[in-house]
Amino acid sequence: MSSATFQFVVRVEAIVERLSPAVRAFPNIWGQPFYKQSTSLVLMIGAVFALVAFGAPAVRAQAVLDRLSGFDSARVQTAAGWAESTGDEPSGREAAKLTFQVNRLARGGSLGEGALWPESTVGDWVIVSGVATKIARWKLPDELADVLEFAELFRVEVEPAAANDSPVIVFTSAVPKAWLQRDSKPSDRATTASGVLLRSSIESTTAVIAAAGMRWFPPSDSAVPAEWTRLGELGFDVSLFDAVRQRDRQPLVSDDAAAFYPLLRLAPALATPVPSDGAAVDTFTPTKLPAAKLLKDSAALVGRYIELTVQTVRVTRVRAGDDHYWQIDALGDLENVVIKIENKNGPPAIFENRYPVSIVASELPQVVVDKIEATQGNLAAVDVALLSTKITVAGIYYRMWSYESEFMDRLGAGNQFGPLVVASRIEDSEPAAGDVIGVSRLGWYIAGLTIVSVFMAIVGGWIAAKNDAKAKRKQRQGLPEKVLSGPSENTST
Repeated sequence: MSSATFQFVVRVEAIVERLSPAVRAFPNIWGQPFYKQSTSLVLMIGAVFALVAFGAPAVRAQAVLDRLSGFDSARVQTAAGWAESTGDEPSGREAAKLTFQVNRLARGGSLGEGALWPESTVGDWVIVSGVATKIARWKLPDELADVLEFAELFRVEVEPAAANDSPVIVFTSAVPKAWLQRDSKPSDRATTASGVLLRSSIESTTAVIAAAGMRWFPPSDSAVPAEWTRLGELGFDVSLFDAVRQRDRQPLVSDDAAAFYPLLRLAPALATPVPSDGAAVDTFTPTKLPAAKLLKDSAALVGRYIELTVQTVRVTRVRAGDDHYWQIDALGDLENVVIKIENKNGPPAIFENRYPVSIVASELPQVVVDKIEATQGNLAAVDVALLSTKITVAGIYYRMWSYESEFMDRLGAGNQFGPLVVASRIEDSEPAAGDVIGVSRLGWYIAGLTIVSVFMAIVGGWIAAKNDAKAKRKQRQGLPEKVLSGPSENTST
């Protein structure tokens, strides 16, 4: 999906949201006489066309100015002045402090998202969608950075999708790290941002907002992994991977919810072929990796579509509110790599050949369900099941996570850490029945070695017999037998 298409969808969704109250205002026309149905339908269709053509009445965004601690209209105006000069430290300090307050509000949630309509006023919580065309950054003074808990303030110019809309300046404490690379192009930076309106387009040609980050939905022609563009098409904010990467080797925390649960829901779509350009179908081929590679390059692999084969140990139903997901504890191949985890309280934890890997999935494949139910009954009544079987998993590598384990507890070595993968597809990789350890293949190898051994024995016996006959002939002729390892015949004494 291109950035223009994405922005069109966003705007259509906003219009539909505003049409809903008007449509619901019509009486229930079904069940009325036909002539009344026809009249009502004509009125409804006319209203819809009018709203689409002339614009739906703007739903008032939530006013949050009174929730920005210490900021009034005059101070907000000072902060907005940073849009004209990112080198102006007084206005920059105010913009940074106001952005801190916006981050605090966003963490609290339940603000909703209004649209950036001309009717919006300063202090409204609004949303802007478009393409990030220009990015400037200002490094905060150390004493200010320590208090506000971020080191830089960014000024992002967003070009809205609608050609007649004016650019919008966004202040934010974070942008996707990929945007700061030299090869980053504006066309790759389809984005939305929600925050507080500091200056409307009525007051100036350029509106200004302070936002709690820039969401990123890279279009299909972006220079990013193909799985990221697909996730962006599905509505996943790819910028969240930056924050996930920063929590590598840490326990799962509440901040993970923003990325973890959407990935659980969307990951299966990566294993489903996607129609494209008529008859063509786009598919995503995962990169096959052993567990050792995930341990070595964890941060670099966050968000990548990978595949690995593991041996399951335990399957657990994890409750999440009224819903649940499944966690599969497994062991992955280390490919002769030895992992040693230092332990201040005793001997190091050493892992050879295999290492713990965690798989999470919204649903279990039928082959796994069948194996669990074969020993423990209906899956609906199972919360924990011990299961040893080989599976191949394709999915999004989330990150290395830290968790409690009995093995590490016994050593007094603290938490275990291991790779966490959000499954898109799980397949059975267990050898066929009757060939549990590849007996048929091993049998062919043994048979071949046996044939070769017999042949060598026959040839060896024939050579030995020939040499024996030759030696006997020499003895009959009075000739000495040559000693291969002794001194040469012409050595003088």
